[in-house]
Amino acid sequence: MSEVTDLIASKVKELRIFGERLLPNGTQLLSPAPEIAPKAWHFVLFAPLKPHVIEEMEKELDATFPEDFRNFLKVWNGVSLFGYQMDVWGKRKNFAREGDEAWQPFNLSSHNRRSERPGGSPESIVYIGSAEHGEKWIFIDLSENGKIGSTPRWQYEPDQYWSNFNEWLRSEFVRLWTEHYERES
Repeated sequence: MSEVTDLIASKVKELRIFGERLLPNGTQLLSPAPEIAPKAWHFVLFAPLKPHVIEEMEKELDATFPEDFRNFLKVWNGVSLFGYQMDVWGKRKNFAREGDEAWQPFNLSSHNRRSERPGGSPESIVYIGSAEHGEKWIFIDLSENGKIGSTPRWQYEPDQYWSNFNEWLRSEFVRLWTEHYERES
């Protein structure tokens, strides 16, 4: 684990008191979110990927992920945080729509198909997640040494940048955690 994944793991552990489920496929569900949907959870952490699966994803996308993103996928095969306000996509293993097997990350590869990408996206961009309930897509710019950026969902118009994946993950997690759990009453 890295410093940022350790931080996330320790913070979401605090939420176990509200409810937790560990699924047979290793997915961890924390803090039920009935205000979103009857079976929704505020935090979903998907079981890690093996290195050879990450390499298969890279081949499929014709990309080499930055080391910090590869290391993240070895801890979690994607996450959904704060009731889908912040998602990191991963590898979907099947397309089950019911039961525990339906709990899988959004598929990083399918979201990078030309027909799915925001209009005007350069070839050097790999989309890895979303923010603001999907209104923003998060990307790695492979031509910029793994710089992370965000853009509106439908058109490539970058509006914010971070120097790397861990910086984005930490800053956005801390911002949302503070907004949701540490604000003054």
